[in-house]
Amino acid sequence: VEEVLTDGRRIITFRNGTKKEISADKRMTTISFFNGDVKKIMPDQRVIYYYADAQATHTAYPEGLEVLQFPNNQIGTHELVNVNYMSGNVFVVKVLSELNSSRFSFFLPICFVFAF
Repeated sequence: VEEVLTDGRRIITFRNGTKKEISADKRMTTISFFNGDVKKIMPDQRVIYYYADAQATHTAYPEGLEVLQFPNNQIGTHELVNVNYMSGNVFVVKVLSELNSSRFSFFLPICFVFAF
């Protein structure tokens, strides 16, 4: 079922209870899933996903940075980094970082994703 509000927003309600709201200018979309999860696509193309069961928020930025925030205030990041060698080889590395605000510890496992 689609509903157009007087302010121009559109709300689409699906059979399973999921609702998709599109702003009047079509620059922001919010999807409220039947299980309580919420996905927001922002005007700057950030994607913010809230996992209701885990009470965690995942924010993906257009340049590739991903930030995870957990209910205990623990924050982790995922980022793709290019490593260029003089030989011409390029490796794309996914860096996974975990910053624990209570202990100020930093964890950096690195895995190679692509080689060109």
